[in-house]
Amino acid sequence: MKKKNGLYIFIEIIKCLLMGALIGVVISLYKFAVSWVISLASSLLESKDILKMTFYIISLIIVMFISYFLIRFDSEIQCGGLPQLEMNIRSKNGTIKWYKSLPLMFVNSLFSFFGGLPLGSEAPSTFMGGTVGIFANDITNHHDEDDDIGLGMGVGLGVAFMAPISGICYGFEESLNKFSFKDLGKVILMTINAFLVSYLINPHQLITINIDAAYNWMYSYSLFFIVIFSLPVAVLMMKLTPKIKIFLNRHSRNFFIKYRFFFLFTILSLIFILFPLLGGNGRALIYHLFGDDKISLWWLLFIFLVVRLMTFFLGANSTASGGLMFPTLTLGALIGALINCLMRTMGMPESQEKLIILISMMALFGLVNKTPITGFFLIMSMGGYDNILHYVGPAFIAMSVVFIFTRIIDIDNITDSRRKLLRYSHRKKEIINSIND
Repeated sequence: MKKKNGLYIFIEIIKCLLMGALIGVVISLYKFAVSWVISLASSLLESKDILKMTFYIISLIIVMFISYFLIRFDSEIQCGGLPQLEMNIRSKNGTIKWYKSLPLMFVNSLFSFFGGLPLGSEAPSTFMGGTVGIFANDITNHHDEDDDIGLGMGVGLGVAFMAPISGICYGFEESLNKFSFKDLGKVILMTINAFLVSYLINPHQLITINIDAAYNWMYSYSLFFIVIFSLPVAVLMMKLTPKIKIFLNRHSRNFFIKYRFFFLFTILSLIFILFPLLGGNGRALIYHLFGDDKISLWWLLFIFLVVRLMTFFLGANSTASGGLMFPTLTLGALIGALINCLMRTMGMPESQEKLIILISMMALFGLVNKTPITGFFLIMSMGGYDNILHYVGPAFIAMSVVFIFTRIIDIDNITDSRRKLLRYSHRKKEIINSIND
């Protein structure tokens, strides 16, 4: 028995190391591809050359049709695919086929970025990390160990943001909703290997912010404003996103709703073409808000917030491949910028503004996803560990308050809501099939 246990442990260690290495390779190559696609789209748009613009629009139409049929071919790659993966963890009879969903998510999400859709690359990275877990279970014939899917999801998120601790926390806080020391040991092995491989291939971070000033506790009431401003936006996002989805499901036979992918893809792409700063996943807007030439008019920032909220709801229901985490961070950054406008009237120095935006990003991310600990370590990575003492104190306080609110607010996060809708849809299909049989 001991020999068997020892062999089992050895196989599990090798399995975790291989999973980590594979996730590191896949996500690193994916980040290269995303950067290239975004750069290509931006260069074509910024050129102002008629031929290049014509090429972009024609390419966009082709991409839109290919993307639509890819989603029809594999419905598991809709949006970030995270609800589908979590159903695989909980149902024990998952429908995701790694050999189909992983490459299709890789390719199809690139189409979303080319079209400037308000979707992020972090959820596809998380999804691909989870599908590596499905692959590992297939080759080892351990289909009863679905925790590896959740752990792979966490490693995928961590590699995408280059935030290892955040990825580990996400695996337990969101994907598995439970903790065990066995899983902790496994995810640490995966993470170490994934980050070694990723750092060698592509150490690029999704976003990096230099926080060059310490938090001034004289303006500590700014933390109160961050939570109070973020809370209604988070509730709106959590409540309205599934309601829109339910409405669309109920009227699925309507022509415009049935083929909404084309209409929404076109609308979101037009926003990106006409207003590049408001389109895309939001990285350009975040860097703008942290820049020296940032917007300082509260009413314009409020308009930006409303537009980005609208595109968030459109993107969440477009069925295109891409995530909602980075767009959520973008909305958090806009809330922080609005708070800075208010704090300026109270005499807060400009040196504090980056801190406010960073903590606001963490607060909204934690509230919407109900993952405050993941959000905390995520901004630790974004803000840089060299200057961690500048912001760790206020960030920890904000995280603690957000943690309390996530336990008080009885609203499902967006992933949970979509998973429940998926479960209901699957159950409905099973009933219909049983009646037909």
